[in-house]
Amino acid sequence: MTNLIQDVKVVRRRLLRSPGTSLLVIVTLGLVLGANTLTFSFVNEIVLNPLPAIPDKAGLVNVHRWRSEKEGVETFSYPAYQALAQSDVFQSGLVGFNGRGLSLQRTSGAELVFGMLVSENYFETLGVSPRIGRGFTSADNRTGEAGTVVLSDSIWRSRFGADPKVLGAPIRLNGHPFTVIGVGPPRFAGHFVGFAADLWIPIAWAPTVSGQSDLMENRDTTWIEAFGRLKRGSPTAAAATLTRISASLPSTDVRTAAPERILVESLTGIDRDLRAPVAAFLALLQAATIIVALIALVNVSSLLLARSLDRRHETAVRLALGASKKNLLAPFAMEALALCGLGALLGIGLSVVAARVVPGWLPAFAIPLRFSINLDRATFVFSTAVALVGTLMATLGPGLSAARSQPSLTLLEGGTQRTKRSRWRSALVVTQVAFATAILVSGSVFARFLAHTATASPGFDIDRIHLTRLDTSVLGLSGATGGPLQRRALDAITSLPGVERTAFARFSPYSLGTPTMDVREAGGSLKPWVSADWNSVSSGFFETLGIGLLRGRTFSEFDSGDAPRVVLVSEGLARRVFADGAAVGRSLSLGPKDDLATVVGVVADASLRRLGEEPRLQAYRPFDQAPAPRVSIFARSANPKGLAALIRPALARTAPDLPLLESLSLRDFASFSQTGARLGSGAGLALGVLGLLLAATGLFGLVAQTVASRVREIAIRMAMGATSTHILSLILGEGGRLGFIGLGVGIFGALGASPLVGLVAPGLSAIDPTAFVTAAFLVMAVVVVAIVVPALRASRIAPALALRAN
Repeated sequence: MTNLIQDVKVVRRRLLRSPGTSLLVIVTLGLVLGANTLTFSFVNEIVLNPLPAIPDKAGLVNVHRWRSEKEGVETFSYPAYQALAQSDVFQSGLVGFNGRGLSLQRTSGAELVFGMLVSENYFETLGVSPRIGRGFTSADNRTGEAGTVVLSDSIWRSRFGADPKVLGAPIRLNGHPFTVIGVGPPRFAGHFVGFAADLWIPIAWAPTVSGQSDLMENRDTTWIEAFGRLKRGSPTAAAATLTRISASLPSTDVRTAAPERILVESLTGIDRDLRAPVAAFLALLQAATIIVALIALVNVSSLLLARSLDRRHETAVRLALGASKKNLLAPFAMEALALCGLGALLGIGLSVVAARVVPGWLPAFAIPLRFSINLDRATFVFSTAVALVGTLMATLGPGLSAARSQPSLTLLEGGTQRTKRSRWRSALVVTQVAFATAILVSGSVFARFLAHTATASPGFDIDRIHLTRLDTSVLGLSGATGGPLQRRALDAITSLPGVERTAFARFSPYSLGTPTMDVREAGGSLKPWVSADWNSVSSGFFETLGIGLLRGRTFSEFDSGDAPRVVLVSEGLARRVFADGAAVGRSLSLGPKDDLATVVGVVADASLRRLGEEPRLQAYRPFDQAPAPRVSIFARSANPKGLAALIRPALARTAPDLPLLESLSLRDFASFSQTGARLGSGAGLALGVLGLLLAATGLFGLVAQTVASRVREIAIRMAMGATSTHILSLILGEGGRLGFIGLGVGIFGALGASPLVGLVAPGLSAIDPTAFVTAAFLVMAVVVVAIVVPALRASRIAPALALRAN
């Protein structure tokens, strides 16, 4: 007990002797441990413990149509879903669902909400019960019954003031009356991570809210997604059973290149197409924060090691008086534990604050991204583990260095001996520089990519276009019946001051999930199909966006739904399908039904899927020949950002019940497709700069301590004729060698991480020589600055004074 009290006094005296260093250690640990805690909680929310409101996720599986990796997963028609739902492989049947934006009408006007149309076994299969009220029954899911709705806990609190009397209250969705029968449990927002449902309605109401009356009978219309909870067996066995059922169903799909099968895989809460980029981003983010934490812990160990060297006389005296190595190590361990403990408390506090702020930084999509970052038990266990590892790392070097010191040499030589501890510190500095370089290079690659896309021309006037997206299906209108309202909205925008031209299209450039279509020259049954992106556009589309017409003509009002089928193609598609590139006047066969269409024009290639990528093959159809309820209206203006304030009230007067999906400049909309690159750039550069500063601090401390421990040696060298330039070059050479080694290791590490970088931002070239050179130059510049100051100090040592002091 006496020894413990003495050790505590020693630790207290050491901490108070150099409060600046102690504070630096605590703040450094707090920042990096806070970043790691927040990152781990994000990973925990998405990967380790997704959908925490679902109590039992065992056996839950997604069910998809599947033909090939290229085509990806596909949805079911309602008749096909019903046939698969008869299988006995699921505990409570197969759940069918479809997510869509809905118009919620209230006294203050219409607002867009994200609704899920679900079969009656939705809540039962997930194993969740409403907070108040009830879920759906088979009676709710019959055509002709009164509409019922279950609200999410979030919308119940935000829109209805958490009033329990909401049960039985009428609301209007897409202009139709519904009655509230329940409120979902807390934190439950559906079975997708990040995309939160505001409410749920029976799937039988899909024809009513979408305006497509044949949704439940048409075998050609695929729109149902499905999941279930397996009763027994593996997903592979269930897939085989469901594939046999699917193969017996009638189909009008003429594609026979690859047979269709049913894919069954575990329900993760993340869409299959998003799993690779999400996993890559999380891996890079977690790796980067862990690396910065290691850099910080290495730096802390370096600072404590420097402190132990300052106390070498004290240590030597204690060893000479008979103190055991155990007694020497105890104060070091307690000091490190105190510093790491205080740093961990600061880090947890910072992460709690950040967890409330970070979700507000997510980009604003039509369907908002929502993440609930919770600091649960697993997060606190992780933070504690990191703090303990930090304590071990911070203690190991200084403690072992002190325990292995030779008191006789220390007392005789004034503490200027150079031992293995210098090699330990050198290895720490090399590690710091390598880690900082790897992170900084990755961040620079993202930043270079964003800079390139900001200046690269997509092939049209993106900076003069304002985009407004709306969906008439929320009012129960289909593509055909919604045409008049779409044109009224177009006329309202056209009449605004500052608008030069307007047009609309089925899909906006840079939308998620750009559709593709197989085409080939008509009559060439032996010729291969060519896959191309496609869109249906109104007259004036190419003139409004500034896409050049190369040959033929563009669409006009005469290309109506009853007119002969026509198509425009990009120059790249014309060369790909027709050997001579002469496409105008020739016919194309459009898959999958071999519809014939005459090519009336060829337009310039343009990058319409992602900014900065090479133009893809593109086909365009007249909007009236391929209508849709959801449209994107484009307005050409010298000031597109300023149009949003005018468009919203203008459309509110034209269609009071129709909510807008988005109203913003096309440049801003395009930036959403670069979310991964922007997050990667911000996180990589921030963490890289932090790591580099820590590495510079460590290198400065190493060189300064080396100079301090070699004062006698340097004085003797200068007394024997060494010049200041020689001493300067000696110190610079030793420090620079460590910097170059760390830089080389870091560059190799960045090359190893390049595949993950490419997954986070598709289309990004992860090996950018300019980014590598820029990052390397910055690292070496910081390394040189960190070395020069102590090196200059060493070159100015007065030999006589230094030898007399020793």
